[in-house]
Amino acid sequence: MAYRSGFGRRRAAPALAALRGAALGGLRDDWFSLELSTLQVTPRVGLPEPLRQRVQATIDRLDLNDDEFIQARAGHYEAFQSGDVQFRHVQKHFPFLAKELIRQGLVPEGA
Repeated sequence: MAYRSGFGRRRAAPALAALRGAALGGLRDDWFSLELSTLQVTPRVGLPEPLRQRVQATIDRLDLNDDEFIQARAGHYEAFQSGDVQFRHVQKHFPFLAKELIRQGLVPEGA
């Protein structure tokens, strides 16, 4: 997939802002994880069941796994992997993806 910086921004902005904390309704962004093989947002493994259900309901309510969002994440992830963009670009435009890359050991902390 070719990298397109503006892809899906208008529709993605509210949901992406949610993962920055704006609409999580008291949930923390570290209760969410990103499955890099599918680029789907999921509840973090090990959450107590009531909390896992709240996180999943938020994912569903914000439609975070809509094809458009997945394609936008894929564009940034692939652009980073290929060296087309630096990690700080991912941090600025997709902070959740950046946090997940660090958490999963794919980028050194402080990169």
